[in-house]
Amino acid sequence: MDGSGLYCFDTSSLLAAWNELYPIGHFPTVWEHLAALVEAGRAIAPVEVRHEVEKRDDGLFKWLKTNKAMFVDVDEPVQVRQRDILTKFPRLVAERKNRFSADPWVIALALERGAAVVTDERATLKPLRPNIPDVCADGEFLRPCFPILEVIRQEKWIYR
Repeated sequence: MDGSGLYCFDTSSLLAAWNELYPIGHFPTVWEHLAALVEAGRAIAPVEVRHEVEKRDDGLFKWLKTNKAMFVDVDEPVQVRQRDILTKFPRLVAERKNRFSADPWVIALALERGAAVVTDERATLKPLRPNIPDVCADGEFLRPCFPILEVIRQEKWIYR
């Protein structure tokens, strides 16, 4: 990408960035840059991501409320895509520790909008325990999929 792409964020990437990789107290400029992407309409997420963050992290949720333009209500085409994803990958939202129900919505929204998926999940290469990258690598749902660090690289953000 050339710094003009569209990114659809998963809960895992936002939580990892906020809590582990780029905490706002140490990397405020990362969050300013992300806010600018939101304002430009280039950073999106389904509302399900916001609901998950609300349950897990008050600080990040407060930042997301300030950047609420990021969140897209799902429409019928996204619902159809989500259903198709879960038909092929029903275990994507299996009830396991650390699994997020927003996963199929993130992929579906990215497919409908032509966005890259931003997630800090890793592929499992196991059909019975798929993660977002496994679905994005499937020929039917093929999407670019990478962690938040790749957004920083593609956007050519430099921090000194």
